[in-house]
Amino acid sequence: MIYLNGLELPVKRFYGGELTALVSGLQPENDILWLWDDINGAAELFILQALMETMKEKGVTASLEMPYIPYARNDGMDDFVEESEAGEPVYRVDTLSALTKTINSLDFTEVLVYEPHSVVSAKLIKRCKVKEITTEIAGKCLDNIEASGIDPKRVVFIFPDGGAEKRYSRNPFYAGYPWVGAVKRRNPSTGELEGYNFFSMNESINNYDVAIIVDDICGRGGTYLPLAEAMHREGFKEVYLVVAHCENNIQSGTVLTGDLINKVYTTNSILTISHENLIVAHKFTEKKEDD
Repeated sequence: MIYLNGLELPVKRFYGGELTALVSGLQPENDILWLWDDINGAAELFILQALMETMKEKGVTASLEMPYIPYARNDGMDDFVEESEAGEPVYRVDTLSALTKTINSLDFTEVLVYEPHSVVSAKLIKRCKVKEITTEIAGKCLDNIEASGIDPKRVVFIFPDGGAEKRYSRNPFYAGYPWVGAVKRRNPSTGELEGYNFFSMNESINNYDVAIIVDDICGRGGTYLPLAEAMHREGFKEVYLVVAHCENNIQSGTVLTGDLINKVYTTNSILTISHENLIVAHKFTEKKEDD
């Protein structure tokens, strides 16, 4: 969805499927919030282009808040995929490059994103500012854990891979708490996941029994289940998951319905579904107190 100066942009769809939007209340400098929609995202990008064309005609500017960078997972993918049956090369289209070039062409005064899955994706966007959001989410998770009667000294943060450890261990917020890094342990012959090895500079995992896994994005959630299972084998009684972005696809797995992960804390950057074990700890559509 697209929000203009705090209000949802009214979008109209004609019978033929074409889209248009109604714009009012333009200011010299406008704020646009675009929450990626897994169904209508591409169409909304077109509306965003049309909106900026209108603003240019009216002589006004706008900044863009885009919490989630679509197609960031395409960073680093080879364009050559395989050969067809006829022996012709098959190429993957570069959707990330196309998206960022489109955003850049709209000439926003600033583009604000939150914990992109790919660092490169943010670097491709002009005047891009990157902010973290998991500390706020993790803080609310900690508050709820403490409110349930659990001593916060029993809690440890888990970074599920090297990328997460590099991203979060240097953050002053997490540096103030015990944290443990996890590394997948695979069978050298088959490559199958056998479990996890845990490491930390100054903490032993045996000192805690409540874990908060922290990462940037959760899809179906299958990668977190083996880790949560390993945590329970290590004696942990409760395991929580904190992610900056969560796909609706999480409902197709067992993260929300199983007994390995107690609750998932996230934002509404791309999430539109609800579940009793899914906590939206930050809503970008809600006005901040300091606004």
